[in-house]
Amino acid sequence: MENHMNKRSIKLINVKEAKENRNGLVYSKDGRRVVGLFDEWGSAYNVRMDLNFDHKIAVRGKILNDRRVAVWSNGPDRQSGTKDDVETW
Repeated sequence: MENHMNKRSIKLINVKEAKENRNGLVYSKDGRRVVGLFDEWGSAYNVRMDLNFDHKIAVRGKILNDRRVAVWSNGPDRQSGTKDDVETW
């Protein structure tokens, strides 16, 4: 499959395949595309990227400075913005 978004085929992440839709990548039934990246509680990870290269990312109403990517899990309660969230910043 041709990739128009990553023309140099740079590997940006190395993640294991999920088991029972938990803790890894979930692929479509034909195996040709990624459905999502799921945490250990079965919820999709949230990912924000600095696509305009200004080193700022907006996350939940906050601006994270000097960042190129932010990834977080909503945690065991599956609710965004609560104490059990797992964040990278």
